[in-house]
Amino acid sequence: MGAWVFQNERLVQVPLGEGKALTVEQSLDAPIPREADGTNLRVWPTACVFANYIAAHPELVAGKRIVELGSGSGTVGLVCAALGARKVVITDQPEALTLIRDNVKRNAEQLRGSDVAVLPCTWGDQTHIAALLEATGGEFDVVVACEVVYKQSEAVLHALADTQQQLMVQTSGVSLLAYEYRGELFDDLAYFDAANERFEVEPRSLRDFEGELLDDEYGDEDGRWVYTHTHKPAA
Repeated sequence: MGAWVFQNERLVQVPLGEGKALTVEQSLDAPIPREADGTNLRVWPTACVFANYIAAHPELVAGKRIVELGSGSGTVGLVCAALGARKVVITDQPEALTLIRDNVKRNAEQLRGSDVAVLPCTWGDQTHIAALLEATGGEFDVVVACEVVYKQSEAVLHALADTQQQLMVQTSGVSLLAYEYRGELFDDLAYFDAANERFEVEPRSLRDFEGELLDDEYGDEDGRWVYTHTHKPAA
């Protein structure tokens, strides 16, 4: 795992191994649109850790159709593209797409040969979901999401789980969701209940992929996790 620079720097170096890296811009000082809360403007540490995990397991994305939900800066989707995904669609709310598009352009050379699109997808918005599926040729092999669960309303969290389910290829689709525990899991329980109702769920600690980003705040507890969701067997 290479060195990351994040939070207080405008440009974030995203190590991919073998001396390769992406460059992602974050806009910490940019005006925050009224419709957004500003969290999309920065690269959060868990995105770095999740990228480390994917880079260590490129078989999760190589040759596959990927969609990222609530992407923010575009970091995780760009990593998937750079690691050989056949198609990557990076999504967020419409007002949050400018930074993602800028980061796709910034990495054009590193992404040469990759098919990357940026499209709006508000969770639960059936117009967005239908347009996304029509524009990109149907459901996706892998749905990825990072740091998208944090103290939202129950309706928003259920909409996230519904959107994951709708975008995953039937039977064989997989969703990978990275989550940072911040001491009050109860605030996010509605999402985990919704996910458990819809999917088979396998949690895995990301501690081995934190490197210099290891957060001692959690002591012996693991603070960052990736949840692998697959469709439940047909009844």
